[in-house]
Amino acid sequence: MSVAEALERLGGVADQRTLVRLTSRRAVRRALASGDVARDARGRLALPTADVAMRRAAALGGVVSDLSAAARWGWSLKKQPEVPQVTIPKHRRVTGSKSGVRFVDLHPDDVEGGVTSRDRTLIDCLRRLPFDESLCIADSYLRDGAAASSLLALARRRYNWLVRNGWTVLRFAWEDVMHEQEYVLDLLRTFSRTQVRTEVPSRRPEVA
Repeated sequence: MSVAEALERLGGVADQRTLVRLTSRRAVRRALASGDVARDARGRLALPTADVAMRRAAALGGVVSDLSAAARWGWSLKKQPEVPQVTIPKHRRVTGSKSGVRFVDLHPDDVEGGVTSRDRTLIDCLRRLPFDESLCIADSYLRDGAAASSLLALARRRYNWLVRNGWTVLRFAWEDVMHEQEYVLDLLRTFSRTQVRTEVPSRRPEVA
C-alpha cells in the first residue's frame, strides 16, 4: 500500500506515526519529497487536496470551499473531491472549465484566510453531500472543536446508561463505517434477526 493510498483510507489526513506503521519511514519520506503528501497546518500529513484548491481559488479570485475547505481544516473525508472546490462571487467571470466552482456571494464572516470558515464549511457540506459523507464531515468538525471533550463525556455517560438499562450497544470502527459498509449492514441485519424480543404483556381483562 502506498502512502497516498493509506491516507485515502484514513480520510486524507493522519499523523506521521500512523503512516509509518502502515507503510514505512522511507516511503513517507519519499511521498513528502515528491509532493504526493503534504503537511497541514497542524504538522500532520495530508493529501495535497487543500493545496491544489488554494492555487485554484487564487487563480479565480475566490475562496476554497466545500470538501476542499474541509480538507484544509484537516477534517477526515470519506471521498476526496475529484476537482478543487472553490466559491467565487456571482458576478465573477470564469474562462475555461467551471467544474468545482460555485457562484455565491459570501459574507466576510464566512471566510477565514482564503477558506470558508469552519461553520460555513460544515453547513455547505451538510447541505450538498450524501448522508454518509456529510456524517464523516460532521464527526470531524465535532472532534476539531472545543466541544469535543464535552461531547465525548456525554457519549460515555449515554453508553453506560443504555447498558445499565438493558440495551445492547454495537460498536464499529471508523474504517468499518467508511469502507466496510456491507459488513456493518450485514452485522446489523444479523443482530436484528437473532435478537431476543420481549413479548408485550397482554392487557388485563376489564372487570365489569
